[in-house]
Amino acid sequence: MSTVGLRRFRRETAGPLVAAVILFAIGIGMPDGSSGSEIQVPYGQSGMTTEGETQSGIRVANSTGLSGALPTLAETEETGFLGFAWSHSNDSLGDWHDRWRSSSSEAGILTGPAGMDQAPPRLGQLMEYRFRSDILMPANVRSPHPGDRRHAGMVAFGLHSHARRRNLDLRVGGELVVIGPQTGLYDIQTRLHRILGFDIPNLPDFQIGNTVRLEASAEAGAILRSRGWTIRPFVELRSGTEDIFRLGIDLKSGSGPDDLAMRAVATGHRVPFGLIRRTGLHYVAGADVAWVGESIYLPESLGYRLTPVRVRLRGGIQYTGRRFDLFYGLSWLGKEFEAQPEGQFVGTLQFKIRF
Repeated sequence: MSTVGLRRFRRETAGPLVAAVILFAIGIGMPDGSSGSEIQVPYGQSGMTTEGETQSGIRVANSTGLSGALPTLAETEETGFLGFAWSHSNDSLGDWHDRWRSSSSEAGILTGPAGMDQAPPRLGQLMEYRFRSDILMPANVRSPHPGDRRHAGMVAFGLHSHARRRNLDLRVGGELVVIGPQTGLYDIQTRLHRILGFDIPNLPDFQIGNTVRLEASAEAGAILRSRGWTIRPFVELRSGTEDIFRLGIDLKSGSGPDDLAMRAVATGHRVPFGLIRRTGLHYVAGADVAWVGESIYLPESLGYRLTPVRVRLRGGIQYTGRRFDLFYGLSWLGKEFEAQPEGQFVGTLQFKIRF
C-alpha cells in the first residue's frame, strides 16, 4: 500500500472504528441478568485449591457477581463522591529534557451510588468527571528547527463512564478539547520558565492555532490473574484531536481485587482512584503500540509525516499506606513523527494524603 493510500485508509477507518467500539461497549455494558461466576483457564497440570483457584494457570477475575452485590440507581437514592485520582507527567521527571511531550496533567472525580467499590456491570452508573491539560513543544524553544513539532497548549473537560462486565473493564467517554494560545498555557509556561531559570520560550509564530474539538474515546481491558500478578491486555480507540487505535498490556504485582484506575494519556500509566485499598508496595509495567490516522498537533498540511506506529514502554512502583499513597512511573515514548530524531523518557507522579 502506498503512503498516500495508507494515510487515506487511516483517516477513513479511525472514526468508524471508534464509533463501533463505543457502541459495542455500550451493548455489553447493559445488564443481561447473568449471575456471577469464576472462569478457570488452566494450562499444563493443574488442580483445584479450596478457594476454587488453579494451582497453576490463569484465573479470570470474578466480576459478574457484582450485579447482585452492588447497589443500582433504583436501589439507592444516595449518589455522590466516591473517589479521586490525579497524575502529572513531565519530562523533568524523566530524562530532564524540555521537549516534545513536555507536560501533561489529569484529574478525575468519580461519582455513583454510595458504597460502590468497583465498577458496576452497566454503563451510566459510575461516572467520572475529568480535566486534563497538555503542553507539546519543539526541542529548542528559542530557535526551533523548522521541521520540529509546533508548540501546542491543550485543556480538556470530559465525562466518562466505567463498567466491569465478566472479565472486561470498560470505559467510554467524550471530551471538549480547547487547543492553542487561547488556553493561556504558553503564557503560563513562559512565566514558570522565567521563575525557575529554564529556557524561556520564544515561539509566538510557531504554535498550533486556536481551535475547539470534540473527542470520543473507548477502552476495553481483560482482567487475568497469574502467579501473584494482574495481567490486563487492552484495546483503546480515540477520535477527535488524534485518531488512534492502540493495543497494549498492563501488569501489576499482588493478588486480590484491583482498584479502578485512570490512564495517563501521555504515558499510559494507570493511577488508582482509591476505591479499594491494598496496602503495601506494588510493581507495575506495561507496553503498547498505536496506529495514528491523523493528528491535529502534527498536521499533514504543515508537512509533518507521522511515524507508522507509536510505541510506549513503562514501569513503576505504587505504594499504598495508611496515611498516604505514592505512585511513580517512568515511560519511554517512541517517535511520533518522522522528523523527530529520537524517543524520550517521561515520568508520571501521583501523591495523595488522607486526613
